[in-house]
Amino acid sequence: TNAVTSCRFTPDGRHLCTTSWDKSVLLWDIATGKYRTDGPVLFKGHEGNVNSCTISTDGNIIVSASCDESIVVWDVETAREKLKLKGHEGWVLDCGLSADANWIVSCSKDKT
Repeated sequence: TNAVTSCRFTPDGRHLCTTSWDKSVLLWDIATGKYRTDGPVLFKGHEGNVNSCTISTDGNIIVSASCDESIVVWDVETAREKLKLKGHEGWVLDCGLSADANWIVSCSKDKT
C-alpha cells in the first residue's frame, strides 16, 4: 500500500483500474462491490513503482507504465502479463493505447 498514481474506468464502467508506487496494478469490481469481500484483482509483474495505466476500448487489455523502465500489456481475463516492452532508459511516466489497440505510446524521464 502506497500512493495511488492513476485510475481509469473500463469502458463499460463496471471496473476501475488503479496503479501505485507499491508496484501494483489493481482491478476493482465496482459494479458488484465484490472487491469488498474478495479484494481487487492483482496484476503483478512490475519491479518498480507503477505510474499510469490505460484500458482498451473493449476492456480486454490493460497497459501499464513503470519506473522499472517498462510497459506491460496485461490480459484482463487472466490477470497475466501478455507482453513486456523495454526500451526506455528512464522511468516510464505515462502510456496510451490507440482505439484499435494496435499502437501503444509512452513518455519517459529519458525525454522520449
